[in-house]
Amino acid sequence: MNKINTVVLDRNIKINNLNIYYQEAGQGEPILLLHGWPTSSFVWRKVIKPLAEAGHVIAPDCHHYLQEEKPDDVNRNKLEFLRNT
Repeated sequence: MNKINTVVLDRNIKINNLNIYYQEAGQGEPILLLHGWPTSSFVWRKVIKPLAEAGHVIAPDCHHYLQEEKPDDVNRNKLEFLRNT
């Protein structure tokens, strides 16, 4: 494989008044990394760069849905995140 962009960028995006942190690297076909609960995108730290050689890696932090700020439609917000990245 040819090395593409192996710089991991830290980003934030605001969707429906929620700030969502995510990491991204690489170019090409999207590779979405979703962590489980109670972890964060940090669990992907060792695989983001190698995967970025094959595509555009996106690893959002999905654990910030505290009950007080949990949106009415969590799945809708996840879809909007994907559309905006």
